[in-house]
Amino acid sequence: MFKNFLIPEIRINRFDRHRIWFQQDGATAHSANVVINFLRSKFRGRVISRFGDIAWPPCSPDLSICDFFLWGLLKSRVYTNKPHTLDELKETIRQEIANLSPEMLGKVFDNFSARLEECIAKDGHNLKDVIFKS
Repeated sequence: MFKNFLIPEIRINRFDRHRIWFQQDGATAHSANVVINFLRSKFRGRVISRFGDIAWPPCSPDLSICDFFLWGLLKSRVYTNKPHTLDELKETIRQEIANLSPEMLGKVFDNFSARLEECIAKDGHNLKDVIFKS
């Protein structure tokens, strides 16, 4: 997935890979040596993961936009029409991501900033109240 999708997408869209931080959870498949070594070669010093350059903070899904926003939204939208093939699923995911409005993303990032501020105020301890804003 990294070699065939992520890195080509970064190149196609002309993102500066040297300014991107890569974050993933500590799932076994995500923290295998071959995966971590590959990520480190592409995102030098900027891999946030179980065995990455920066340790994945415990109990941190509230601080990941993908975890607190994107995965749930995509799941609710993508499976509305029940894709029947892998290609249909991939295309539907691409379409739904492309349909995210700048206004919605602005609200998500505002919410993310509020989460970070709360985390700082609590000295990095777990957030007891999840912040939901529409």
